Amino acid sequence: MKRGRWIYAGVFALFALVLVRSAWMADDAFITLRTIDQFLRGQGLGFNFGERVQAYTHPLWLWVLMPAVAVSREAFYAPLLVSMAVSAGAVWIFSRGLVPPSGRVFSPEMGAFAILCLLGSKAFMDYSTSGLENPLSHLLLALFFATPATPAGTKPRAPKQPLFRGILWASLLAVNRLDAILLVLPSVLVRVRDSARSGRSPLSLVGTVMLAASPLLLWLGFSLVYYGTIVPNTALAKLGAGVPTGVRVPQGLAYLAASFRFDLVTPLLIVGGLVAASIRRRPSQLPVALGVIAYLAYTVWIGGDFMLGRYLAAPVLCSLIALFRADLPRGVYAGLAIAAVAGSLLYPTAPLRTGPDFHNRDLDRIIENHGIADERAFYYRSNGLLSPQRETPFTAGSACRGSDPRLILRRGCSSLGIEGLRSCPGAHLVDPCALSDPLLARLPAAPVGRWRVGHNIRPIPVGYLESLGRGVDAIEDPSIRELYTDVSQDVRG
Repeated sequence: MKRGRWIYAGVFALFALVLVRSAWMADDAFITLRTIDQFLRGQGLGFNFGERVQAYTHPLWLWVLMPAVAVSREAFYAPLLVSMAVSAGAVWIFSRGLVPPSGRVFSPEMGAFAILCLLGSKAFMDYSTSGLENPLSHLLLALFFATPATPAGTKPRAPKQPLFRGILWASLLAVNRLDAILLVLPSVLVRVRDSARSGRSPLSLVGTVMLAASPLLLWLGFSLVYYGTIVPNTALAKLGAGVPTGVRVPQGLAYLAASFRFDLVTPLLIVGGLVAASIRRRPSQLPVALGVIAYLAYTVWIGGDFMLGRYLAAPVLCSLIALFRADLPRGVYAGLAIAAVAGSLLYPTAPLRTGPDFHNRDLDRIIENHGIADERAFYYRSNGLLSPQRETPFTAGSACRGSDPRLILRRGCSSLGIEGLRSCPGAHLVDPCALSDPLLARLPAAPVGRWRVGHNIRPIPVGYLESLGRGVDAIEDPSIRELYTDVSQDVRG
């Protein structure tokens, strides 16, 4: 046992080392950080001054970052330190308490095998930092699955009971990122069913569920009042672009296929977890597998993402839960861990091979022809923690000059976050991809021939810039002018 503890400690230390060496910041993270800066300046939770627009997708993550940014007054080291701390906590909880074989106490050796599998997953390691919400999603998933389900035939004590804690973690997961609820929804439904069978009264059960789900309900209520919608503006911009299903679904399948080319370990671990669940068919496995399937189906339906692996980081964690709960021989897990690490080393952009000189040496291997990019490989040179070529400073308003225009029309979709963070706090950035623009997000995108997932460019309506610059309604198209009036009441009224 003592040897096992040393092995576990060594593997966890290796995880921490790789986490630091591969740490980076994605451009989209700076969209959230500009919003935080606006809030700290007393200008509300919006990207542009004077507009209540949710340009970020992760409310809970924003509030987790808020104190660190408020204290440090910078937007690079603080988010990365929070990301690494949360990721370390997620892996600690996952590896020590999630997958006890045959109901026994989790062994250090099995914990080490689980961490090595995660180290081999490029998707998981890439988005264990990046400044995006993935670390907090991983932590909440680990906490959710570490909470035991209510045993059938028992009457748990309220509110300190497994059902309450499980739904609470699921609720916080949805506040962190709304679509992540799909990963735990089957498990939540099973736990509610088991609790109902234990003899709990319907009124008590509903009360427990509502109380545990209160963080999500409160956020949705706040969002509806403050922003005028319960979904982020980014969701309207990406999912409401008018791209037909016949285009989105093939793109979503191409997103999954890209991992087989650049990150084979991740899809194989996911498939392994689903296969193990289908063969063993244990109550502790099947809901987890169904959640992964539902989330992957959703990913395909929306067309995937332009960030290679981002939508697979959480599924690989859940799949490993199902895989380790299969209670296979220990040698199988040892072989799987060794294969995961060895397989990842075959790829030049593997986190295990990342060093200070890491950058996109071969662009053709970084960006797929479907517009799917290895964001860490693309941004590490300028945004990597250990990169000597890092672009500094990452502070709000660092590029602000007295002559900067109040209205900035952007010509493309890239670098909205960094440009926004460094611009004057009062500058209004017009984003043609509509991530931060409430009117353009409600308009159809340009023809599909120019479409790239997450980059749905909208034509700028005639008179729109004049309306923003002068504060008058100068839009020529009557229908768009009417929509602009309604939107303005929601975000500026």
